[in-house]
Amino acid sequence: MAVLASASPAPAQGPQQKSREVVGEPVRPPTRTPQAVIFFCAVRDVNCRTDENRFYLNEVRDLFVFVSWGHLRGEHVARVRFLLPDGNVYQQSELKFTTEQGERTNHPRKSDENVQVAVISRGEPATVLDFPVAGTHISQRSLTGTWIVEVELDSKPVARRNLFLLPNRTQ
Repeated sequence: MAVLASASPAPAQGPQQKSREVVGEPVRPPTRTPQAVIFFCAVRDVNCRTDENRFYLNEVRDLFVFVSWGHLRGEHVARVRFLLPDGNVYQQSELKFTTEQGERTNHPRKSDENVQVAVISRGEPATVLDFPVAGTHISQRSLTGTWIVEVELDSKPVARRNLFLLPNRTQ
């Protein structure tokens, strides 16, 4: 007795790709690019953090430029450049800073005279730079208009923001 079996052909399969395993190379976690957020205040208080970027010459003595550094740890160099409305550099400052705070305490570590210890703003390290306005060429020559503030971290551009200095507000 003969048994007839009907066999359906196996589905066509493409060439199988062998998984490639690399031995000896460590798997690195994804790195996060440092983020910088610029904000301005008329007082030197990191808690004033607002989106305000318009200031009247007769209502501000000094501006404090804060840069909040997300995804950043260790010691770095920041360069902050202030560009006049015509695009020329008015001022450029370089700031060495560290995000390392004191050990298990809310007190910042003692910094040496050349390295600023970052303050904490909304859980992230932040640096502050004083930008005098009253009694400077800015107020004496009414250098009003749209200024640009550029920030570099370790010689790489990371942030840019407009700063509007407005003529004296009449009361």
